[in-house]
Amino acid sequence: DIGSIRSAGLPVWCRGRSPITTKLRGRGNVAGPVVCGGVKVQNGDIVLADENGVCILPPEEALATARHALAIQEKEPGIVARLEKGED
Repeated sequence: DIGSIRSAGLPVWCRGRSPITTKLRGRGNVAGPVVCGGVKVQNGDIVLADENGVCILPPEEALATARHALAIQEKEPGIVARLEKGED
């Protein structure tokens, strides 16, 4: 599947490859919950990911979390400037 994923240009995060599939069990699930890295991911959750990590948010928490993150981001240049001046 790795070749198909690469040719589709899909961003993928994983710890490694696994040969385990649902083919051996004869069943599977589409749009059902999964557990990834110990975190339960539900259908409809918002997934944000980059080289720094992965964030899973239920839709009802996304707006408040985004606003909080933007507020922190706005303060960052001032914090960096103070640190560069030697402040604790």
